[in-house]
Amino acid sequence: MVRIVKSSFEIIDEPDILKRIEIAGRTCYKSEDKITPDSAEKFVKMIIERGHESVLEHGVIIMTVDGEIWDEIRDLNNDITGFLGFTCDGRYLISGNAHAWRDLIRTYRNDPAVFYVRNYLHSLYPILFEDLPRPDNDVAPIPRIVPDAIAKAHPIEEYQILTADLIPFSEKERLIHEHRTVKIVMPRGVSHEWVRSRRKSSYSQESTRFCNYSKDKFDQQITSIDLSSHFIHPEESSKIYDEHVKQCEQTYMKLINIGEKPEIARSALHIGLKTEIAVTYPLFQWHYFFKLRTSPKAHPQMREITIPLLLEFKKRDPDIFGDIVV
Repeated sequence: MVRIVKSSFEIIDEPDILKRIEIAGRTCYKSEDKITPDSAEKFVKMIIERGHESVLEHGVIIMTVDGEIWDEIRDLNNDITGFLGFTCDGRYLISGNAHAWRDLIRTYRNDPAVFYVRNYLHSLYPILFEDLPRPDNDVAPIPRIVPDAIAKAHPIEEYQILTADLIPFSEKERLIHEHRTVKIVMPRGVSHEWVRSRRKSSYSQESTRFCNYSKDKFDQQITSIDLSSHFIHPEESSKIYDEHVKQCEQTYMKLINIGEKPEIARSALHIGLKTEIAVTYPLFQWHYFFKLRTSPKAHPQMREITIPLLLEFKKRDPDIFGDIVV
C-alpha cells in the first residue's frame, strides 16, 4: 500500500558542523535512526574513507586572518578558491565548507599560507583534516598579524573561527559567509529542478540506490507526494494517478523479490516518489534561489515548498529577504 505525504521542510539549526554533516549525510541512506550523541565523528570518518566528500559540504568553517594570508589564498587558482567566500569589510574573513578546504589543502599543501590554514583547521576538527598530506618540505613560517580590535576582544594565536554570536557580522559578511541548511521533503521530479541551482550549493539526497523500500524500515512500501491539490480534475485524475502509483510499487516489489538490486528496480519508480534532500546555501544564494523559485512561473509543486520556506526566512532575516515579493 503506497503511503502519501505532503511536501514539507525543516531548517537545521544544529551548530556543531560534524553533527550537521551527519544529519545531511544520513539523509542519503535514510539512517537517521542511527544518530546518537556521539555518532557524528564515526560517521564523518566513514564518509571520508569512502571518498564521499560531497557530504562534507554541509559543514562550513569561517576564519579571520590578516590581509597577507587573505590575499595569498584569494589569488590561488580560482577553480579551488571559487568555492570559498572572501570579504574585507573592516576585517579579513574567509569561509568554506570542509570539502572546499580539503581541496585547497590537497592542491596547495606546499603554499605557506595554506599550510597554516591546514594546521588551524586540523586543531579545530582533526577528524576532518588528519588524513591530508603535509607539505613536501618544511615551509617557512609567515608571521600572523591579527587586527588589534579582534585580538583584544578575543585573544587568539594565529586564527580564530567566527560565528555570528562571537562577533556580529555586517550584512555583507552574513550574505557571503553565513550558510543555512534545510531538509526538504518533495517529489523526486521537482528535486531535479531544485538541484539545478549550483552556485556554492551543496546537496545530499535520499538515494534510491541504497534505500530498499521493500525493507521493514520503510514499512515495505514506497512513499509518494500528494498531488491531488494540483489536478484540474481532482476526482478523475486522482483515480488515474493512484492506480499508476500502485502499479509502480507492485512492479518495484516484484523486481526486488526475484533478486534485483534496488539500484536496478528503482527504474520502475515514478517521478512523484517522495525524496528527502538536505540543502546548504550561503544566504546570498538562498536570496537568489527564492527570487527564482517562488515566481509564479515556477512549478506549482516547487512553490508549494518555497513560498512557506521563504516566509520563515523572512521572519528570521527580514532585512535580507524582505525585498522578495510573492
